[in-house]
Amino acid sequence: MEQVQRLTGDYRPDFVVAYAKADLKLAGLTLEADGGAIRSRQHWYDVTFICEVTPDLETVTAFQFSLGAEIPEAEWEEYALPAGEVSD
Repeated sequence: MEQVQRLTGDYRPDFVVAYAKADLKLAGLTLEADGGAIRSRQHWYDVTFICEVTPDLETVTAFQFSLGAEIPEAEWEEYALPAGEVSD
């Protein structure tokens, strides 16, 4: 969420569902989310990311993400994305 917020000042993410549209992939110390969703200012957006960690799972060694299109509210229930209020 911090990386998305730093992208521009337009986003204030408060919730991530890494497996919203697709299962997570774990290979060794790399976690890949090809179908995630991130909520910002009461809107949901597609997000994908790859995260690599150290063998003790304590430190992130590499992280990259891509923020996609807004997910229409009509699809939120299908992907079990909570609505909820967000304070600004």
